[in-house]
Amino acid sequence: MSSSTSNLPIVNIKTLIPLELTDSTYLVWKQVFLNVLESFDVTKHVDGTSVVPSQTIDTADKKEVINPEYVSWKKNDTTILSWINATLSLSILHMVVSSSPKTAYDAWRIIEAYFLDKTASTAFSLKSELRSIKKGSMSMSDYMQKIKTIGNALQAIGEIESDHNLVMTVLLGLPEEYRGFVSALNTHRNKPTFEQLRPLLMQEETEVQRRTSVTTSSAIPTIDSEALYANRGRGNRGGRGGRYRGGRGQRGRHYSGRGSPEIYPQSQPNYPQQSYTPNQQPYIPKSGIQCQICGKFNHSALQCRQRFNHSFAADEVPQTFAAMNLHEPSEEVWYPDTGASNHITANSGQGNREGASSMS
Repeated sequence: MSSSTSNLPIVNIKTLIPLELTDSTYLVWKQVFLNVLESFDVTKHVDGTSVVPSQTIDTADKKEVINPEYVSWKKNDTTILSWINATLSLSILHMVVSSSPKTAYDAWRIIEAYFLDKTASTAFSLKSELRSIKKGSMSMSDYMQKIKTIGNALQAIGEIESDHNLVMTVLLGLPEEYRGFVSALNTHRNKPTFEQLRPLLMQEETEVQRRTSVTTSSAIPTIDSEALYANRGRGNRGGRGGRYRGGRGQRGRHYSGRGSPEIYPQSQPNYPQQSYTPNQQPYIPKSGIQCQICGKFNHSALQCRQRFNHSFAADEVPQTFAAMNLHEPSEEVWYPDTGASNHITANSGQGNREGASSMS
């Protein structure tokens, strides 16, 4: 369209430019606006290539009159300026109007300068956020969408992040649970694009949640090993109704009497289990020594805790004394040794006096 022959049509510019210029839409707004201007062949009004006609011209009779080309140019330029103002957000419109632009080119340059300064600081802030982003407690969908939003914001100000950089940002921000996934992905020569990575990570998120749920449900409660050790051998040691007393390492294992059965941690050594038969000796570990004080295995009397406990009495002491014969033998028999000067007898009361009388 030649500005010298016709004027721009009266149109609702918002039907041609359906977005508003804000701090985050500059590049998109600029591109759409330039396309509209180009369709009317008036781009030169904002790129600085338009030559402003003189306001007046001289007629043939040397009279100065208004230049019709200037009138047409001015009308078109004012129309373009109104289009610009109609597509600005309120805050940016205040900034432009306060600068009192005279032409569409003036307004265009004010907007460019504003976003040039703003773009540098915005780009730095967005890139810093992109480099430090972590998944944390976000869902995988929210995490990837946040990265995509930052990438789009950078693109909107002319700072385009490559798809490869976005993929690496996603992988570097994943928590420890995704290490296997990342390692497996790094073995492939052809890395997925950002959009290809999204469904893969959504599936991996489901698998991580499943593994976490299984691990939590199968966790075994912690057992106080010291309390178990202190209670070993107590409780039901051969209690009433018990099958048998059991050996030193097996005390209380077979429960059928009163009280509550004893609990042993799984880490305790399992000695061979034997059923009870009459006169059967209890099982004794072959690998350990037996203490002569307390009767327990795997330590000597020098290492026994009861070594200096004078009130301690081992369980087997009564049995040991029960096996002893405390009565003097009634047999008064001499056992002569023909090569000895003295002779022995089971009864010290007999002495050598009887022997002397009988042997003389």
